[in-house]
Amino acid sequence: MTEVTTTIKRLYDWDYTWQLVNKASSFKSKVQLKMFGKTVDAKSWLIVNILLRQFMFILALFKGSELTIVADGPDEAEAVRQLKAMFDSDFDSDTEQFEKRIESIRAERLERLQKYTNDENILANVERVAFEQYELDYLLKVTDEIYLCANRFIIPLRVKNKSYIGIGEAVAVFNSKERVNFDKRKIYFKDISFDKVSEKTSDIKKSEPITIPKEKGADKMARKERFALIMEDGAEVRNIDDFKAHFDIGSVVKYFCNGKLLTWLEDRYYDEEADAIKKLSPDDYDFQKKLCEIFGKETPEEIERRIQRLNRLKQYTDNKKILSNVDKVAFDQEELADLLDEGVDEIYLCANRFVIPLRMKNKTYIGVCDAVATIGNNKPADFAKLGIKFKNVSFDNDSKKNPSKSTSKPKNNASIKKNATK
Repeated sequence: MTEVTTTIKRLYDWDYTWQLVNKASSFKSKVQLKMFGKTVDAKSWLIVNILLRQFMFILALFKGSELTIVADGPDEAEAVRQLKAMFDSDFDSDTEQFEKRIESIRAERLERLQKYTNDENILANVERVAFEQYELDYLLKVTDEIYLCANRFIIPLRVKNKSYIGIGEAVAVFNSKERVNFDKRKIYFKDISFDKVSEKTSDIKKSEPITIPKEKGADKMARKERFALIMEDGAEVRNIDDFKAHFDIGSVVKYFCNGKLLTWLEDRYYDEEADAIKKLSPDDYDFQKKLCEIFGKETPEEIERRIQRLNRLKQYTDNKKILSNVDKVAFDQEELADLLDEGVDEIYLCANRFVIPLRMKNKTYIGVCDAVATIGNNKPADFAKLGIKFKNVSFDNDSKKNPSKSTSKPKNNASIKKNATK
């Protein structure tokens, strides 16, 4: 096993993540990245990108973060050398763009913080604000005074000499069955609530609360300002229907990792989707699939498979209706069986021989490019009684003797191509 530690000098983008993963994938060795206590497979674009996006604020606000490259296998030394070279050389370029990205991320966090407070001292310390648990975990390593904003946070009792300041109804949770003396551990809290279990097992002495000035009329119920999510195509989505219409996995993963997706859902009371998002972890092997399923969308793999099937179907027909029903097309017997199991009533049989099960009633079979049906029964069948219909389907010699006169006659369809065009 070979490993080397290098320093992050700039932020990542989608294209560079692809280059990084492709480079790692070119080696036979197992290659991993260790960063902020996480170890991930460097050959998985999704996992690497989630890791880097999740800690984007750390890379932006705390330059010099360390990353360890680990390789184990026949070409481990070369893998480590080349990957380190990518970080040491390519990442040093375009310093101006790096600084702009830092300012952009800081501005986004500042805008989010201003929804909960207008205290100038807190706003000036936006680098010390944790919106999520993983942000707190890192801030514990670099600062003694931490602002916890509008969320529940697990406070690690083993980390002493810390001050936690709450913003926007922050809640502290700590796991201890015995009473805890915070003064002895030099752990202090201001403007922070505790869950019921933590209250019973702690000796809490709160410091004087921070006074946050209120604007005139702030006691009255104000309409909450809700932000839009900007998708890859530039659309600003403000409701779930538009979100689904402009859905792209790259943007959704990004907003999941920076917490904006959950906030966006909760602000609009999409509770079902928000609850499902809370249960997701980027460490799940099927994270991407689960994320898509929450919004009823296909994964990139499913979309790619559908495109491949559509391109295959276009070799046999340019009929728009048939192309729009590509999910109901069977290219072989196994796919026909799948469609029958799914309860599809209208099935397109494409350029192959198919055994038609008579026990599956009330089905319509439409042929595409010389589809041939075989009836798995030596006895004559009354298709009308069975509710089975055929359109543009030929029958093999044996099956011609079996169908009754109720078999639908093939219709001429100029759009059906008799031979593959590609």
